[in-house]
Amino acid sequence: MTQAKSTSSKTSPSSLPAQPNAESKPIWWFAALGALLLVIAAQGWLRWFASDDFGRPIPSGPDHYPYLWYLRALEIASAASTVYLCWRFLIKPWIRDGKVSFDGKLVIGMMIGYFWEPMVNFYNYTFAMNAHSISWGTWANYIPGFRYPGQAHFPDGLLYALPQYVYSGVLLSLIGAWWLRFSERKFPQLGQISRWVALFFLLAGIWMPFEFALFIIPQVWIYQGVVGSLSLFAGTVYQFPLYEGFIMALFGCGVTFLRVTRNDRGETFVETGLQSINPRWRNKVSTLAVTGVVCLWTGVSYFGPWTWLQVQNDSTAVNSPSYLRSGICGGGTDMACPDRSVPIPSRTSIRIGPADPRLPQSVRDAQGN
Repeated sequence: MTQAKSTSSKTSPSSLPAQPNAESKPIWWFAALGALLLVIAAQGWLRWFASDDFGRPIPSGPDHYPYLWYLRALEIASAASTVYLCWRFLIKPWIRDGKVSFDGKLVIGMMIGYFWEPMVNFYNYTFAMNAHSISWGTWANYIPGFRYPGQAHFPDGLLYALPQYVYSGVLLSLIGAWWLRFSERKFPQLGQISRWVALFFLLAGIWMPFEFALFIIPQVWIYQGVVGSLSLFAGTVYQFPLYEGFIMALFGCGVTFLRVTRNDRGETFVETGLQSINPRWRNKVSTLAVTGVVCLWTGVSYFGPWTWLQVQNDSTAVNSPSYLRSGICGGGTDMACPDRSVPIPSRTSIRIGPADPRLPQSVRDAQGN
């Protein structure tokens, strides 16, 4: 009787709790996103390489650029820093451990995210980079739906623009992680929300003077069009949108969150379900998932707000030098630079020239040589 009772009391297999492999696995969704974004970037770059747009001469115009020595030094320093960061955070751990580390995934994600760089001028001419930069132009015409004309010969500075993606993703998240540890130790009375709010303003406070001093003043790039009421020095070649710093801070908080919320195995929330994957494919799928969410966050936090703000531009950099307009707008071209009086053009629309008599005289006088 005892044996019979014991046997009948055993739990049947159908009533056992669900096994771990039945849990939700968001890693597959994020990996699919990462694969999709990688394919979009790869096809866009490959089509650009094979087109006449690649390497098209970029006109610098008649104006003299007095800081060429600084531009070359910046390009060398930026390229060198990127080589170091790639070695330190991607290649060295990969060789040592046989897999891509979290920081390596972050580096790869930011490099793929660089494909969307021309989006800064998707609707309107906002960023103007220096035509003396080492550049092959951009692949803007191979980004789905891209609208603003003339961006094939936009002088996107390869040796400082791509590096900025790499070090902003890695270094801002390292600064953020440091601040959260430091503030928890030094200011224990602060709650989690207060520490994150403080981090947001800390990153904005770091980024704005960094960009203004190293890039705007020496005219590595300028903001050709901005929302004047939200910018410093509006109407001048040094106009600087304050929202740039806050947008970068938002991006920095996101990559910091990704870093500090990893579990004890070093996995982010997007890698939930990773342990159920065959070990042979585990790191590959994980890399796609993390790079996918990094690219997604770059689009949501940075390019999303910028795309909307481009349409609101109402202040142009008056008489910006020809080497910053690069034959895209202003004097010597068939298209007026952005202003509240200038209709926003597209690649297929009629364009308003810089000397069009329908424009106010003040706007015509601000178009440069």
